[in-house]
Amino acid sequence: MSKSNTFENNLLLLIFNNTNIANIGDATGLRGSTAAGSLYWALHTADPGEAGSAITSETAYTNYARVAAARSGAGFTVTANSVFPCCKC
Repeated sequence: MSKSNTFENNLLLLIFNNTNIANIGDATGLRGSTAAGSLYWALHTADPGEAGSAITSETAYTNYARVAAARSGAGFTVTANSVFPCCKC
């Protein structure tokens, strides 16, 4: 069963931009986090699989580090039910 395009886009906005979704639950809607935080890009040498974690098969190259992307419009652009990274990885 599919949800409406509006809800799908709003859910992506909640996850990637920490934007509230109105009209769900009480009068305040489905709220984003008080501290938005970041999502991270990581490089893996193999598919971590279903039982994997963030560090399963994560690369260990010299000078490698995960890259943080803010959960906001500065980190991600959400439009037409798609997400695009804004970070300069």
